[in-house]
Amino acid sequence: MRHALTLIIIMLLIATIAPVMAEEKYIPPHDQPGPAVDRLIFKKVDQDLAPKLIERGDIDIYLY
Repeated sequence: MRHALTLIIIMLLIATIAPVMAEEKYIPPHDQPGPAVDRLIFKKVDQDLAPKLIERGDIDIYLY
């Protein structure tokens, strides 16, 4: 019973806060439609090297 009441309170809080946070309209950084790049390059990178490569700018993102 106590867990159900806690869950109901959390759901009510989310239902009231989420619309307020979603009201902010997205403003794109430019008027040009389409992707920011012409091609994406995927390559294998060791997990230990990924932070150094990101700092150097060799890769933009590391996905597991």
